[in-house]
Amino acid sequence: MVQDPAGRTMDRQDDAAAVDRNFIATFRALSEGLTGALVRTLGRVPVAATMMPLAFFNAAFVAEPLGDAAHDLEAAVTLLRELGVPFTVHLRSDLDPATRTAADGLGLVWTGTLPGMAMRPRPAPDLPPGLTI
Repeated sequence: MVQDPAGRTMDRQDDAAAVDRNFIATFRALSEGLTGALVRTLGRVPVAATMMPLAFFNAAFVAEPLGDAAHDLEAAVTLLRELGVPFTVHLRSDLDPATRTAADGLGLVWTGTLPGMAMRPRPAPDLPPGLTI
């Protein structure tokens, strides 16, 4: 837990989970809007493939420790490989070593970390006198 400049308590895990949900939802919405794209969840691993020839737009997402569900990641990687498009697996950098080991075992190579941003809703300021919206 940390405090923001206004002294409010912030839970970074909650913020990280919100960033993950939004990131995954964005990819799902993008894929659902394209003819021939694929959107599926394999156990605990969401997959969204636009079928574009760019790895970033064909992805599996691991946002929680897989533990004994590492086969979900294997199923997602197998599916993406069978589609024949370049793909990426977005794997949270703070996950347990077993999840990272499962990714390594599938021949996945760690290439870096994407930044995430979260902002908590704030009350709207008072409107200036005479302004109507």
